[in-house]
Amino acid sequence: MIRIRSCAKSEVNQKALSEELLRRIQGSPTELHLLQDALQSVHNFEGNPKNLEKIVLGLLPNTESYQNLKNWVFQEKEKVISSLRYDWIVSEPSTFGSWSYLQKAQANWERKMLRSLNVMCQELGIRLAVRRDPKQSEAILQNWTELSLVFNKPSIIKPVFGPKDLLEVLICIKHPNMKYTTRVGTDNSSNMSFPNWGSFNLPIRVKDITALTEFFSPLSIDQPQYGIDELFSPLFGLTREQEAEQVIRSKSSAAAQVYLQRGCPLGYRAQVWSLYLNVQVTEADVLYYNQLKLRIAEEECMTDQLVCKEVQLTASNDEMHFVFCDYTYQVLLPFTRDATIQEHFKTTLASAPRAVARQSYESMVFPPSGVIPFHGFSMYGK
Repeated sequence: MIRIRSCAKSEVNQKALSEELLRRIQGSPTELHLLQDALQSVHNFEGNPKNLEKIVLGLLPNTESYQNLKNWVFQEKEKVISSLRYDWIVSEPSTFGSWSYLQKAQANWERKMLRSLNVMCQELGIRLAVRRDPKQSEAILQNWTELSLVFNKPSIIKPVFGPKDLLEVLICIKHPNMKYTTRVGTDNSSNMSFPNWGSFNLPIRVKDITALTEFFSPLSIDQPQYGIDELFSPLFGLTREQEAEQVIRSKSSAAAQVYLQRGCPLGYRAQVWSLYLNVQVTEADVLYYNQLKLRIAEEECMTDQLVCKEVQLTASNDEMHFVFCDYTYQVLLPFTRDATIQEHFKTTLASAPRAVARQSYESMVFPPSGVIPFHGFSMYGK
């Protein structure tokens, strides 16, 4: 999946950003909770004061729903900016021409991957999807926390591709309008050139050493890191724990982001990362996850075998990760059934793979997530 970034600097239109954020929040639980707190503030007043609106607006910042709104904006803002920049980039020519060469490279990669998948399925006689045996369905639901007991049979299926295959494809991508014999130039030259970083041959704007030093200043040698430095003073560890408790009490995603730049004590990582990502598991989330579980138990997808093979090749054979095998199954198997993942294709050059069902002329995205597991895929589930 290729993401593109323009070589030219593009400023996001603030009006478009505000309008898109307003559109996304309408009807969301965040808006509903904020409205409930506003109505509760109105009910607490007797009579009908003239400045009621100002009073309510003054009270809302002290409510939990207002902090939830700030956290929502903190996370959603980056998504909206990424979407708006993508729309701008694909509609405007880059510094060196159009993006058609990247689109062509993406299409060739997808075609190669799907061809390999189809050939393997035909050779092994594997169907894309089939209903499970009732006994196996019952075993999956009963042993959901120990799925390695259910998916323990060796399989002859192979990963469709691995990181090395993708790396070879990326190395071969070259811009048709670039001359790769010369790599010298300055920002003030008429023909702007880009340094050759590693094995890639793409015109990518990168930070210079000064910008990198400033960007990674939290990782400076004079800044101790919790979880990286093997030796640090007990006072530093105690201070980080106290700061973690303060961040959790603040319920601020922005504060959590700043805090995580210098590491987080193990006992606080789950809470601080959940706060930073603004992840709040609701009853609707639990219900949706249970629906995905039922789909896994009722129907077997070809991607299930790819996931199982991947876990057996990587997580099961790793002394640091084998204890997370069951947890990996519980994450990756529902992931392949989660159709909401398709939203990410809107801001990339990639397209979700499609398949045509028997006795049907219409194609559908397969797997439902649009993501085909590859070698090393299980490491993303930990």
